[in-house]
Amino acid sequence: DFLTLLGQHYVLVLVGCVELIAAVVLVGILPRRQKSRAARAADATGTEQLMMRELSRQEDEVCLAVRRSDLLPVKAVGNLEGLLGVTLQRLQEDMASLQSHMKHREEGIKFWNAYREWDGEKPLNTQLEMGNGEWLEVAVHRSDDLEMDLLLFRRITEEHRREEEYLRQLRHAEEASQFKTSFLFRMSHEIRTPMNGIMGMLA
Repeated sequence: DFLTLLGQHYVLVLVGCVELIAAVVLVGILPRRQKSRAARAADATGTEQLMMRELSRQEDEVCLAVRRSDLLPVKAVGNLEGLLGVTLQRLQEDMASLQSHMKHREEGIKFWNAYREWDGEKPLNTQLEMGNGEWLEVAVHRSDDLEMDLLLFRRITEEHRREEEYLRQLRHAEEASQFKTSFLFRMSHEIRTPMNGIMGMLA
């Protein structure tokens, strides 16, 4: 009777067997996949933390994340106080406190106004001189979600000094070239005047 009953419902028995095999396979595979995902997520988190730690140790670069809705700095990576002379908490209280550490306050105000009016279409870059004689290059980038702006401050004091030295040498070379030109012009005039007289007497 049991075999007859099974024979009459062999389709249901076959489906049940297939489901049982699938359940056994899934029970064996899913925990391994979840462990592997957890391990990958842990690796990614560890890598991200490592990168953040390394970036925080950078002495010559600072990345400041500013929320566009209220222009509030929400995150800083790098030696903010060492490079800019202010803490993130102080910037969150008053963003204008950064301008007090600049050599030319009006340049800071000009940059801040340009940033507030910036539409994110064209790159926004400038160079600022700090009160301690350091030069910083500032580059502003907008995030893909248009909610945050990233302000990258980079110390370029040595580059700026080299550029000034090159410009000084260029000015010196131009002055030397101008002196040679004027000297040759004067000498040509001084020689041509008596030669004209001699040529006239010979004629």
